[in-house]
Amino acid sequence: MLRRLGGVAARRRCLSTAAVPFTVTHSLEEYQALRHGLPGNTVVGLVPTMGALHAGHLSLVLAARADGCDVVVGTVFVNPAQFGPNEDFDRYPRSLDSDVAGLKEAGVDIVLAPPREAMYRASHRTYVDPVGIVESTAEAGK
Repeated sequence: MLRRLGGVAARRRCLSTAAVPFTVTHSLEEYQALRHGLPGNTVVGLVPTMGALHAGHLSLVLAARADGCDVVVGTVFVNPAQFGPNEDFDRYPRSLDSDVAGLKEAGVDIVLAPPREAMYRASHRTYVDPVGIVESTAEAGK
């Protein structure tokens, strides 16, 4: 079960006794194997990041624990799709060693830091462009 923080369901305490040694993986297949190896009633909290961690990211790890998550996963993936044409993806700060250390200290059990190739395979062709949605939403608020 993947838990979203702050929801009513997140307040329920889980009965799982999953114990996961701290693990860093760059492989989606290894991550999936770790997840499949957990007991069925394990509640997993997910803290997705693009790295360059700050106190806000780390507070989400603490919130996941406080909400009763048995296992907390932190991701570090600088997503090229989140950068516009005039934004510099290549200059975004990357400090994986520091991010892993911070996530570990905050209490994350698993860090998933996949390479771009794992997230966007060569055959990847689907993107969502919200042009029109943003404009109509802004106009509706006027």
